[in-house]
Amino acid sequence: MSGIKSYRQEGVGGLRQIKEGVGSGGSSPSNVFSSGIKLTNTSLQEWAAGQLQYDPDSLTLLADSGITGVRNNIGQEEWYLVYNNSGAQIDNGKAVFASGVDATNNVLTIGVADSSSFGTSAQVLGLATHDIPDGTLGLVTYRGIVRDFDTSALSVNGIAYLGTSGNLTNTKPLYPNSRIAMGSIVKSDVSEGQVQVIINQINRRSASKSYSFTSQGIGAGTYWKAGFYDWSSVDANLSQASATITYGTAGIAKAAHASIVASGPGVVDSGQVGLRVTGIRDSENGVQVAAQTGIVTEDITTLSADTYYETSEKFSGQVTFELYVVSGSPTTYSLDFNYGFSKYEDIQNQDFTITAFEAVWRGAANSSLDIELMHHKATGWTYAATGFEPGNGNICKKSDDQGLAGNAESGGDGAYKRVNLDTFIDGNGSEGLLIKVVAGANNTIQTMDLHIAGFSEELF
Repeated sequence: MSGIKSYRQEGVGGLRQIKEGVGSGGSSPSNVFSSGIKLTNTSLQEWAAGQLQYDPDSLTLLADSGITGVRNNIGQEEWYLVYNNSGAQIDNGKAVFASGVDATNNVLTIGVADSSSFGTSAQVLGLATHDIPDGTLGLVTYRGIVRDFDTSALSVNGIAYLGTSGNLTNTKPLYPNSRIAMGSIVKSDVSEGQVQVIINQINRRSASKSYSFTSQGIGAGTYWKAGFYDWSSVDANLSQASATITYGTAGIAKAAHASIVASGPGVVDSGQVGLRVTGIRDSENGVQVAAQTGIVTEDITTLSADTYYETSEKFSGQVTFELYVVSGSPTTYSLDFNYGFSKYEDIQNQDFTITAFEAVWRGAANSSLDIELMHHKATGWTYAATGFEPGNGNICKKSDDQGLAGNAESGGDGAYKRVNLDTFIDGNGSEGLLIKVVAGANNTIQTMDLHIAGFSEELF
């Protein structure tokens, strides 16, 4: 910089040279002005420790650090000086955490962060801004852009979450993994990727629910909480000769999805045939409208065996399942399926993870008692021409866990509890949960409280 060493400010007149670069006439060098110092807007020079120059691309000053090739866009990037004692090189772009302190250099030590480890994710520092060999000092960016590493698997404008082994992911980590937003993808590229680092820990909200149950005054059998399955025990066999079948009772509130489980793909000789449902539609805004139609599928040949399908709409009263021509002029077509109503808890269409379940009751009869927490989803069902049982397995089941002593006692208290559950429910994608209670005798339960504990996976 033309031999200029230092300046001091005198009043409001700006900077004045006091050591070098001014001739006997007292004139200032060309890059010294009353308002400061001007750095020439030219092409960037090669890296040199301590060098300062103007970067026309970032529109700010560029300062070269003491680590070869590493530069800082002043005001746009912030770093930690760290020491890598992890036992291996930490590559450029890897997420790191504070693992301790290096007493020799009085800086934090680092290791590779992982969303599955609370101890590392809770202490995330940022992204390594260059390759940091083991046993060396390095720089970690906690605000600003990290460049020149592989981001080809990440989407531009998407949130870059902390993943596993120091990697970034666009996939939202599910419980119990920590949700740490590391920043945004600026450029997706195999070698010249860029990430804008803005670290935020996204806490989860509770998605817990409680229900009550009693079988006082009613007989032995199967009962539902948090929803219900109301299905025919025999299947429907629709064809061009008999294209409709009804289910439900007029005037009865259900507000449930009309649902089927297919025996397999439908058969169509030509054209395209779908399956629809007509009835009274219940909106979630509290309005019922008669003679409404919901589509189960627009092409019965695409259905899969032992798979659950439903209308997006909810219906009450009696509904009609109907094969209908979508296109072409088919003359023969058919479909066999189980059918009924399905209502399940989805915490207002949220994604959530179930972590615990508990039931506490007061018995009214000496009887067998079973309780299932069921995961409602499309797969795992079993079609049956007769004797159909709705459902697709459970998250936990009392009889599996209390096989040695599991009965209810007349006038006695009892409980069933499961913790450390880890079941993701895609509430945004037509999944949910139900509780199935099977009472072995009349009046088995006086009172029962049922509690589901979980966390929302939504970003709000």
